[in-house]
Amino acid sequence: MVAAFLPSPFDNYHVVTVFSIQSVYEDWHSTVRLLMVLSVIFSSVIAVVLYALIYYITRPLEDISDAAVKFGNGDYQARINNTSDDALGQTARNFNVMADRITYQFDQLETMAADKQRLIDDISHEMRTPLTAIRGYVNYLQS
Repeated sequence: MVAAFLPSPFDNYHVVTVFSIQSVYEDWHSTVRLLMVLSVIFSSVIAVVLYALIYYITRPLEDISDAAVKFGNGDYQARINNTSDDALGQTARNFNVMADRITYQFDQLETMAADKQRLIDDISHEMRTPLTAIRGYVNYLQS
């Protein structure tokens, strides 16, 4: 439609422009390189942050596990030093209460065992004294 306004001698002519697009490719390659470097840096930073976060989250669990293993192996003084108010902190406090109660029960059992042994020793001593006298009289009477 626009060509209708042009005079007829220009109908067979075309306008062609030539320019180099090398700079466009160079810009594209530099942009790709920059994005690659930024993605590596960003991924590294995210990896470090995630490692620290996972360590922060799992450390109380490791503390609870370590204390449970120590307690199970006979270290009845093992306690968990965790003062957080979350579920893991509550678990740590419950573990410490349980450990205190078990330690108290062990102490009472040891005291009771010592008292029982002392009673048995006293009874056996008291029984041996008259038996020794009776044995002496029996030996005397037999001779």
